[in-house]
Amino acid sequence: MKVLFKMTVLQFKMLLRDKALIIGSLGLAVVSMLIFGALFGSNTPQPLSVGVVDLDKTATSAKVIAALKQNDAINLVDGDQTAQVDELKKGNRAAVVILEPGFETGLANADAKVQIYIDDSNLINSARTRGLLYGIFDGFNKQATAFKPIISVQEQAVTARQLRSIDFLTPGMLGMTIMFANMFVGVALINWRERGTLKRLSATPLKAWQLMGAQIISQFVLSLAQAALILGIGAAVFNVQVKMEWLPLIFLFVIVGTFSLMSLGYVIANFVQKREAAQNIVMLVSLPMMFLAGSYFPVNPDGFLKVLVDVLPLTHLNRALREIMLNESSFSSLAVNLGVLVAFGVVLMAFSVRTFRWVK
Repeated sequence: MKVLFKMTVLQFKMLLRDKALIIGSLGLAVVSMLIFGALFGSNTPQPLSVGVVDLDKTATSAKVIAALKQNDAINLVDGDQTAQVDELKKGNRAAVVILEPGFETGLANADAKVQIYIDDSNLINSARTRGLLYGIFDGFNKQATAFKPIISVQEQAVTARQLRSIDFLTPGMLGMTIMFANMFVGVALINWRERGTLKRLSATPLKAWQLMGAQIISQFVLSLAQAALILGIGAAVFNVQVKMEWLPLIFLFVIVGTFSLMSLGYVIANFVQKREAAQNIVMLVSLPMMFLAGSYFPVNPDGFLKVLVDVLPLTHLNRALREIMLNESSFSSLAVNLGVLVAFGVVLMAFSVRTFRWVK
């Protein structure tokens, strides 16, 4: 343990002297948060663009359209069916509401037909759209049938949390920056190997696991600093909700995610001799993983890709961070994500220690 402690102190000193690494790692966290926050960090959800097509042309259908227009969360656009559906396919509408012919007559007979097309490409907006539209039509159902409740309900107003794009993106950006900061650590080992540093260290009592352990501990500190920066900027500048009681669980997954992703970087470093080649391989692995793991948008593939996505460490890191920050999930509900990250890290780190080379 004494050797591990001394090596860890040395790693901290080397980390602090490596200005490029510090600026690159922490700068990536700051720049990512500022750019994505500026693009998607509006404090209030934007009105949903909803197309409406009135094929009934009656007083009742006009009332429905008037009710839709009165809702501040909806920006209603009239038009014909073909044009509105085309706009939906282009991503310019969140939904298209079509009041079918005979709507007024059907309402009297409890058989009014309304067709709704909803853009499901954005899970947050599609859920919000469904809630708004179904709530409005449910109100008309009650009015048209003279609904009289047989149970007296005392209502208490509760303001539901309105998720914005930046709320969804923040956990993904945190996972992404942790990945980039830690998968390149193995490249440093190759650099030491090329310069002969590892060969000189091999003549000392230092063990491979002690060298890697010292690097891991120093990277924990760097990753926690990245997490603090991203969460701090998100909360202070873009009003991202970050509760103090979430932080222990968030930081736990930051540490476990760091360990898991570093282990992958070490495996690459142990089988590549040139630093430039290792950098290219790390990028080749990390860029697809960033998208497959849902750092920027939800991913739900089928077949082989689904299996691949479910074993990626970044997938489980992103999922856990989102569950904590969006759904306030507890430790017990995140056991699977934690287990996958720990298992992935332990297996690959054990393999890395076993295959470690002091010289080329």
